[in-house]
Amino acid sequence: MPGKVKVLKMVWDPAVQPNRPRNRVNGAAAMAPLLFGVAGIRRCDVDVALIFDHFTMAVPLSLEQYGFCELGAGGHFIESGATRWPHGSLPVNTHGGSNGEAFVHGLNH
Repeated sequence: MPGKVKVLKMVWDPAVQPNRPRNRVNGAAAMAPLLFGVAGIRRCDVDVALIFDHFTMAVPLSLEQYGFCELGAGGHFIESGATRWPHGSLPVNTHGGSNGEAFVHGLNH
């Protein structure tokens, strides 16, 4: 069955600002609505997310800042199974992530 694939790349690294309070809106949270709008999609249209995971905290912080879960709830979102393949609501890094696939300075995804 044919389908559509839209790619939306958001460039922001939550791990480079580790001392910034997590309850504050930053660049990613401010830009995500604009980027989703330009792509013509909503968060609920995203079936899978590939998130650069050079640090463990990057994935939950990115999920929070891009609006896939509430601020401060990234860890709980992951623990709930929401990011697991194939039955999670938003499978994340289904290729194994940087550690599982190979860490080539972010060139993999």
